[in-house]
Amino acid sequence: MAGFASRVAQDVPPFMMIEGNPLAVRGFNLEGLRRRGFTPERLKAVKQMHRLLYRQGLTLEDAMQAIAALLQEMPEAAQDIALMQSFLATSTRGIAR
Repeated sequence: MAGFASRVAQDVPPFMMIEGNPLAVRGFNLEGLRRRGFTPERLKAVKQMHRLLYRQGLTLEDAMQAIAALLQEMPEAAQDIALMQSFLATSTRGIAR
């Protein structure tokens, strides 16, 4: 989800909300995910992926490894974790950080 008048020059990871110029990730789309029927376990996984990418000061490579490790902890969110892993692995313009 992008805010009004945002300048998007990099790839935006799934589930994230962005805004501004320069672009900044402001959080994840909790309300939109709830409306689409995400279970509390899946929401917890999205929140954890957001933390790993944006709040813990990890490098992108370290965050990708930590997200991969989430598969063991949160098997009910395997599809969401796989989507994020695929996105991060195939991003060509870098991701909004």
